[in-house]
Amino acid sequence: MVEALFYSSYFVMGLRIIIEAPWVWPSHLWWKGQDLEGRLVQPLTMAETTFYVSYAARYLAFFIIVLLEPKRKDFWEMIIHHVTTVVLIYLSFLHGFVRVGFVVMVLLDFADPYLHVAKSFKYIQESRAMAGVGTKISSTCADLWFALFALSFTVTRIGVYGYVTWSCWVEGSENWRSTGTYGLTQDMALGSATWHLMGRGEPAFFCQVLVSVLFVLMCIWEYLLVQAVWKVLSGTELKDFRSDSENEHPKVE
Repeated sequence: MVEALFYSSYFVMGLRIIIEAPWVWPSHLWWKGQDLEGRLVQPLTMAETTFYVSYAARYLAFFIIVLLEPKRKDFWEMIIHHVTTVVLIYLSFLHGFVRVGFVVMVLLDFADPYLHVAKSFKYIQESRAMAGVGTKISSTCADLWFALFALSFTVTRIGVYGYVTWSCWVEGSENWRSTGTYGLTQDMALGSATWHLMGRGEPAFFCQVLVSVLFVLMCIWEYLLVQAVWKVLSGTELKDFRSDSENEHPKVE
């Protein structure tokens, strides 16, 4: 429940920032307000800066925790996820990717509270089973919250985040070509613009790549999630699809 409260708090803080921002929608506004080197013309507010820095610190702490806890099935996926996120936050903070960065932060935090509440009910179910009392209500609540997690994960991290990834490559490049940012020109095709950014070693290109890496990880976890949902629908007992240690018997976490 502490984890659920933690993720919920970050989601609410991030949401309050972006809903008050004039650039939150339509998405092509994420790429406006930059100078010819891609840096934001208008500096961030104190609230925006504080949230960005605290988010980076949070994922750095997550990286350390993953190294200390028992290895799970998706150990390397989690390592890649946390390292990619920290580097992406750093680059986006320094090089004008903060608007889309705020959108990504809010998206990544929306689904997690549902999962942690589901785990809490699962613990309750196991404890009641060990005590020899009824588990129907706790089991039903665990399944319900897991279903909410599966739905929210699919919508936000596959659907909406997939759109964000598209915007990074297409709308971002279109804006830079129209404004001459990074030395791009309007007559450049999307592929030529991408090669130009890569050849110059622009941080914007690396941000695009890192956003895409995160999306690939989301797709991997979506695959595991679909497998877990199918097992539940087939009558198999619900458990965390990523919690089993490679060297331990299956357990719920």
